[in-house]
Amino acid sequence: MSDVYEKYAALRSQQSIANDTGKVEKIHAKGKLTAQERLQCLFDDGRYEETDPWVRNRCVQFDLYKKNVGNEGAITAFGKVNGRKVCSFAHDATIYGGSGGEAQFIKVIRLLELAINCGAPIVSMNDASGSRVQEGVAGLNAYCTQFYKTTAASGWVPHISLVMGATAGGSAYACALTDFIIMVRPIGKLFITGPAVIKAVTGEVATFDDLGSSDVHSVT
Repeated sequence: MSDVYEKYAALRSQQSIANDTGKVEKIHAKGKLTAQERLQCLFDDGRYEETDPWVRNRCVQFDLYKKNVGNEGAITAFGKVNGRKVCSFAHDATIYGGSGGEAQFIKVIRLLELAINCGAPIVSMNDASGSRVQEGVAGLNAYCTQFYKTTAASGWVPHISLVMGATAGGSAYACALTDFIIMVRPIGKLFITGPAVIKAVTGEVATFDDLGSSDVHSVT
């Protein structure tokens, strides 16, 4: 039994973002914290229990299932904030830009169900590029399921969305369905489609700030 424990403890340690100093430095250079650091800042004493750490995608397109994508772009967890139970998830932008696929949303949806069942508030830390295009319809279906669970939670438990990076596509919709949205200035951006796609389709030149900065969203 101890061998099994040690094996999985080692795998969990390898999966930690903190072990990749290159990624950590890159994130810090952008004025951001890693997903792990954000959760540590939220929960009392920096302690939390991660949920579903072993969930992995089964996408055969582009041989994605053969690649080690770690936490599938999000860490889901629960712990205490000021002594009260809270459920939270934080996107890991170092994994395919935090984009969401079927496996990531299994983790997120289970966390939302946990929050609903135990009456715990939800805090989502958003920093994601939207749906993981490699997964096609499976990724879109996963987003739709998250939308449903988010609306089911509304009015039952409070859900606070923190926009802590470029949050696009389905991730932006997911934020819009929550009860409160807090954007971090200047790194928080909330938009449906980025500048490159807009230029390709309409010819219009726009910046990320033009599309979804906190200033744009605070204008009535």
